[in-house]
Parts: sequence; C-alpha cells; structure tokens
Amino acid sequence: RTDLFDALRIATRSAHNRAVLFAHGVLDELTLTLQLATRRQNALAAYVGAAMTSSSATTTSLDAAARAEAIKRVQVLQRVSARIVDVLREYLEVPEERGYTKKSQKSCKKAVSGAAPAVKPLLECGALGALVETIR
Repeated sequence: RTDLFDALRIATRSAHNRAVLFAHGVLDELTLTLQLATRRQNALAAYVGAAMTSSSATTTSLDAAARAEAIKRVQVLQRVSARIVDVLREYLEVPEERGYTKKSQKSCKKAVSGAAPAVKPLLECGALGALVETIR
C-alpha cells in the first residue's frame, strides 16, 4: 500500500526532486503539518493527563468516551508525525550514505566535511526546528 507520504519519501531521493519540492513549497507544508500535529498531540495528551489525575468516583461514561477518543486522535497524529519525519529524514540523507562503498569513500569524506545541501532548505522552512519540537 502506497500513500502520499511514501511517494514524497521516494521523490526526495533525487537532488533534482528535492529542489523541485522545495521550490513548490512542499517542505513548508510538511513542516507546518508537523508543527500543527505536534501541538495538537501535546494539547490532547495534556487533556488526557489532566482527566486521568482529576478522575474521581463520579467518572461518567461520557468522560471515558471523550478520553478514549482523545487517545485515538493522539495515536493518529503520532502516526502522521512519524510519516512526515520519515519524509524529512529521507530529504536530509546524502546520496553517498545510501550506497556507501569504498569507491565513494573519498566523496563521502568531502560531503561530511561540509553541511549536506539539503540542510539549508530545511533550515529556511523551519523543518529542523519542527523536528526538535517533535522530539521533545
């Protein structure tokens, strides 16, 4: 089963495709989606946590249903966030790292000495900050 996130992950394997995705604002949209998903996860998790600590003997089935729905939504948002992180991780990978051989060792050493070319667009659109926020 292939979906949009798989297609984006595969598309980012080419330097040309990465440039096109950046030029068309796809990275900005992925970053915004990741940030919104992370914020919503945090808000829902705080709601569930507060509901669990303040739960008393008068917990109704409505409260339990609301908590169960919030937990389901957090799980969906976590899956979406993980897929976006996979796309961004693939975007960051340097081609030499994928097919590392003795022949490419010299070019890999050159690539390691400087920042990967994909880092600059991710910095510009705020994706690296969103990744750090997601990890927290």
